[in-house]
This record gives sequence, C-alpha cells and structure tokens, in this order.
Amino acid sequence: MKRILSAAVGVLLGFNLAWAQEEPAGPILIENVNVFDGVSEDLIEDASVVITGNIITEISPEPLAVAGGASSMAVDAP
Repeated sequence: MKRILSAAVGVLLGFNLAWAQEEPAGPILIENVNVFDGVSEDLIEDASVVITGNIITEISPEPLAVAGGASSMAVDAP
C-alpha cells in the first residue's frame, strides 16, 4: 500500500516539478493514475485527474475530457 502511494505521489510530484518553471496555458489531464484521497483507506484506481494552474480541480474514476483544445495537455500515466 505504501509502495503504491509513494509511486502515485512521485508521479504527481514529477509532473509538477517538470512544469515548475512554466505554467501551461490550459488544464492538464492525467489519466490512469491511482489516487489516495487521504479520507478513505482505499485507492481510486485508474482515475483521471485534472490540474488547472497549480490546483487539482477534478478527480474522477471515469474518463474525463478537458476543454481547452490546443492549450490543454493530456498525460497517460503507466
């Protein structure tokens, strides 16, 4: 459990640090990621996470589409 959580946090921090110097014009969609919400002991598996600016604006167990066209970015986490 700790290993999965560490991997998920590492992926999210890695993406955050990669874009620390430059804020994208549109939202970022990260797909197929496991999310620990800090409330329940269960992971949300294969979730979609939307980040706008430097704030997580949406987490969904279902696939999401991000508005923003060419200014948005989608990342498929392995």
